[in-house]
Amino acid sequence: MTNLLLLLFLFQSSSPSPCDINGDGVVNVADVQTLIDVVVGMSPCPLKVGGGGITVTIANQMIGPEPALNMSLSTGSQVTCTDDTVNHVLTCASSVNTALMATHGQIQAGKEFYCKSTSGSQAYTCSLSATSALTTYTEGMALLLNVDSPCSGNCTLNVDGVGQKNLLQADGKTLPGVKITPGQAVWVWYDGINFRLMY
Repeated sequence: MTNLLLLLFLFQSSSPSPCDINGDGVVNVADVQTLIDVVVGMSPCPLKVGGGGITVTIANQMIGPEPALNMSLSTGSQVTCTDDTVNHVLTCASSVNTALMATHGQIQAGKEFYCKSTSGSQAYTCSLSATSALTTYTEGMALLLNVDSPCSGNCTLNVDGVGQKNLLQADGKTLPGVKITPGQAVWVWYDGINFRLMY
């Protein structure tokens, strides 16, 4: 019993104690079992509910004290955390995952939608310099098409190797003809079956 009281005194002398489980500012009898576990090497004084644990702040505004922190990432975001062992602070910073989301600079450069064909034929092909390669055509998707050969008959478009699709005028029936000319970029969209000129 004397040893136990001495143990309590030693842990109380450290303020704040890492083993102050109930968060009342001192280590008391309610904390004895945890202290014993620490002495025999069974526990590193795990954080307990009610003991304060991690105090979460965002932009220096306190959210609340909890024993654990769960960081949930949304699509296109990423979080990097550093551990300041001197000041005992974890600092986490969020940023955009540019492998999934386009940056302002990429959008300004047209990398998400600019389709330049250098096939030398009416079977137009292009590769988008987007954040991720195109894997399927989606109804309503739009592209700015710039070709190197005129469309004088049946013309097709294959983007990022997804597959050839017919190129048609806005009505979805008529061949484009002279409306597709080298060096004169035109907007096209996918109707679920074919690519069509917007106008």
